[in-house]
Amino acid sequence: MFLDGLQECVADDDCIILMETGHEKLRHQVGGATIITSTEFCVLNLATIVLKKAREILNNPEWNTQVDY
Repeated sequence: MFLDGLQECVADDDCIILMETGHEKLRHQVGGATIITSTEFCVLNLATIVLKKAREILNNPEWNTQVDY
């Protein structure tokens, strides 16, 4: 796998951060990041992160919206 190959290039006390953004006709916004260390990797989705933060700010864990427009 591609990420496994990248992990071999990362020092034990460092990481690689890959970020991406995009859209389709300015309607469907996407964004994310992948954090790669020598032992693991984590994929983050911007829509998930902002929805979690909005729920926290509103103090409403059930609040929802459509964030891809």
